Amino acid sequence: VFLTDQKSRTKTDQNNLQFSLNRKLWKNAFFDAVASRSRYDTDATTLPQNRRYDTFRTGLNARPTSRLAMNFRMNYVSDLNAMLIGSVLPGSSGGSNALLLAPLESRTRYLTYTGAGSYEISRELSVRSTYRHGIGKFTGRSDNSDTAWNNALQYRRNLLGGRLNSSYSMGMYRFENGGAETSSQGHSGALTFSKAVRGWEHFGTFQYSTSNIESLLPGHMNILSGEFGSSGMVRRWRTIGTFRYEQSDSVFNTEAKNQ
Repeated sequence: VFLTDQKSRTKTDQNNLQFSLNRKLWKNAFFDAVASRSRYDTDATTLPQNRRYDTFRTGLNARPTSRLAMNFRMNYVSDLNAMLIGSVLPGSSGGSNALLLAPLESRTRYLTYTGAGSYEISRELSVRSTYRHGIGKFTGRSDNSDTAWNNALQYRRNLLGGRLNSSYSMGMYRFENGGAETSSQGHSGALTFSKAVRGWEHFGTFQYSTSNIESLLPGHMNILSGEFGSSGMVRRWRTIGTFRYEQSDSVFNTEAKNQ
């Protein structure tokens, strides 16, 4: 055991500044925006660090009609990270060493915007669509982007004294990083029926999804699942019982070409 009276001292500063704004533009339309900056300085780590986060978020929510609702969002994030890297260089004379501090700075920027809309065709049937796109820029690296798009159809109604809910959705996702690209397309469906009988709630759910993946390792995935359950009171105790079954199949292919 070695005992020493040496003391170490570290310093960490953190502060945050934020401005927010929201306003009703017209009937059933609202606008909001938030801008913030956070700073984090510390010498507690091996290398002193100085980080700064800048964020800006804005959005617009509108309901032009009682059946139509729309939403638009934009989010921007900037992460600046700076540190000092120390390296020991041979001295010019006498064999002494000199410490050289070299600054290293990196910045990450990412912009994301999203648009969504939903429409009630009837009391039982509704449709919803969502689109999102993001663009990223990195210091000393290639840029990347990702895109996601999804459409969903939902049907719900009272049936046989219970409640029936069903949905179908289809979508795609694509990610690009320099010259590499990964994409997937898929479909999914769900069916749920619930009913209360003598104070007990019974339900059953079926779900199925399939997707195709295009990348360096292309493949195909299928997932089928079912769940049944009941819940009720037994002598003032809430009792819940469920059974779930899930089956998944995935096939990935590797292709090689020699010339």
